[in-house]
Amino acid sequence: MILVPYLFSAVYGIKVAFGQENRAQAAIKTISGSGYIKPVAVIASGYCLWLLYAAGVKYLLLSALLYAPGALVYFWAKRQRHERAFTATEWVILAVLVALAVVAVYLLATQKITL
Repeated sequence: MILVPYLFSAVYGIKVAFGQENRAQAAIKTISGSGYIKPVAVIASGYCLWLLYAAGVKYLLLSALLYAPGALVYFWAKRQRHERAFTATEWVILAVLVALAVVAVYLLATQKITL
């Protein structure tokens, strides 16, 4: 379950290290005085991709079963605060996530995959 957030964090590290996120630039300049931030972000992203590959598609698919309800809770909380929950791109990602969760439920129900 934690591999996907690790990957997102590492990819965000690449975005910040290569100067595409202005808000974090001051913090990165103080942290990366020695210039290690770019290679560390790239290596971390590659390592996270490797870990996802090593974990296998089965467990990545099963993790969608927990991420989908979490996204719905997030949506509900944002609606209560009268804020926009998702951008157009995030709606597409959510649709893919829900579709993967439905596939996981089907595969579990037909016992094509097991826990």
